[in-house]
Amino acid sequence: MGQFIALFLLLSILWAVSLWKFQPSLKWLIGFALLFRAILLPAGLLTPNPPRLILYDDDVWRYLWEGHVWSAGINPMRTAPSELEEYDLQKRDPGLHARLYPTRLWSEIYDNIGYREVASPYPLTAHAIFRLAHGLRPGSLLALKLVVLAFDLGAMALLSRFGTFALLAYAWNPLVIKEFAGSAHVDAALVFFLLAAVAHAGRWGSVWLSIGALVKPVALLLAPAFYKREGWKAALAPVAAVALITSTPSAGLRAYAAHWTFNPALFRLLPVSREAALIAAGAVLAGLAVYWFRKDDDKPEALIAQCVGMLGAFLLLTPMFAPWYLTWVLPFAAIRRSWFWLALSGSIFLSYHAYLQFAESLPLAIAEFAIPLGFWLYVRNRKSAII
Repeated sequence: MGQFIALFLLLSILWAVSLWKFQPSLKWLIGFALLFRAILLPAGLLTPNPPRLILYDDDVWRYLWEGHVWSAGINPMRTAPSELEEYDLQKRDPGLHARLYPTRLWSEIYDNIGYREVASPYPLTAHAIFRLAHGLRPGSLLALKLVVLAFDLGAMALLSRFGTFALLAYAWNPLVIKEFAGSAHVDAALVFFLLAAVAHAGRWGSVWLSIGALVKPVALLLAPAFYKREGWKAALAPVAAVALITSTPSAGLRAYAAHWTFNPALFRLLPVSREAALIAAGAVLAGLAVYWFRKDDDKPEALIAQCVGMLGAFLLLTPMFAPWYLTWVLPFAAIRRSWFWLALSGSIFLSYHAYLQFAESLPLAIAEFAIPLGFWLYVRNRKSAII
């Protein structure tokens, strides 16, 4: 684990140097971006048996399992993996057992799933992606990775319209490459839909945003900004997304909100119960939404600023700040040259120290956020940067 953290911290430093010193042509920029992804794409594919962790992440096994469970006629949003344990199921329902465990591969995938007692916390667009990967090749980690990579490359294509620096900051970012090409997090789809929403703001932006909200509901924080640009019609798709989220089984999503904690930033400083802290965080986000709505002058720059402000505020206030969550804000931070968030994409690798032992080192947690804060202050003093 120490070598893993040290390696990605070093890569992050090299990435930062490239932002400050290099201005590669578009051809070289894209070429190296593809090369970096090709290097990490084989992670988890080169062993005879599926490894428990792929670059210290295991979400991919749940993705594969949930796509597979749908194909057997079971709703993973309603049924937790633990309810489909192999040997118990063989006694209870031999027919279903035969559909879920046709080969040894599915036993191995099941064994690698984390939090098996929790039903799926993911909304419907995420499940469509899982089912797509399953349809391409059941149980194939490579197929799932290629689907995730397609969203990542789509995000790069959308981001290219914002200039070379923004594309370089995203496409060469070690965190982005690790989490998408390496660990195949479905958040790549959310990033794509957020960028598509911004690209189509004023026309179909709210529709793209709502599709993204069905990957991760956090996208709905930006709904007021699209209402500002598209009028009452912009409310239709987000309302439909909320209806779909609330009408589908949500035990997994509720468990996630109620219990899961990892790497909190400001949330850890609130001296109240978890429930009271969540209410306080929600009140702050609501206040910020009103502030941004009133400040919004309907210009593209204001929309990008809201993406950074609202998504960034959520990340700082949530009790669950997984490293790959930071990818939500990174494209917009790259456009805005928001150095706090760009620097945090390097130091956030320090949070991985708590993954295996489930014990956090307070000095490392402080360093994780102090480093980007210090870097932002340094840049601000020199160039008046934007947080």
